[in-house]
Amino acid sequence: MEAGDFLALVRPHLTYLFDNLDLGWRFVNALCDVCLLTWDDRVDVMNQKETRNTRINRLVTEILPYRGPNTTEKFMEALQLSQQQHIVKRLMREPIHAQGAAHLRGTRPRETESETSLERPLDDDAILFIGPHIGRWKQLGRHLGFTEGQIENIEEDYLKNQEEQGIQMLHKWVRKEGTSATLAKLATTAQKAGKGDVAHLLREYAMENT
Repeated sequence: MEAGDFLALVRPHLTYLFDNLDLGWRFVNALCDVCLLTWDDRVDVMNQKETRNTRINRLVTEILPYRGPNTTEKFMEALQLSQQQHIVKRLMREPIHAQGAAHLRGTRPRETESETSLERPLDDDAILFIGPHIGRWKQLGRHLGFTEGQIENIEEDYLKNQEEQGIQMLHKWVRKEGTSATLAKLATTAQKAGKGDVAHLLREYAMENT
């Protein structure tokens, strides 16, 4: 299975993984046992200086998708070894096609609802939601128009706190762009910056907060 296939599997369930995945040594060691992680990866994933959600996000969207063929099968095996069968069941659940489900309900698809909701400005609540999931934020900052000097200033102002750096970068972007700093613009920019998981979460946030 290619990287895109694994990402397509886990992205719709990121919020569920944030809430339910047990990212403890038992699971991380199981990932090593099935040859999805190296020792260096294990230390990185268990870095307590970052939030749990940031570490889960990096694991499933930046590390595991590029570990060669059979990633999904090995990931499922590691979940089984760490007694997390509920995650396996969730990931293998057949999703209902949004267009078809909306047709049966006689309502418009959720995608259309989210597109409308995405047009509203990025507010503090949205920043607090998405901030912990940004992870390595510099590339996104560049795509949002920050110069290298401005990026360095943010990094220096919030030393050794990657999550806070990302949050403050978004606050500065909102102050700079005003009402033009919408959820839609951030989602589109995140996609271009290689952070499709962030774009997905923003759309999910918009659907849940219509």
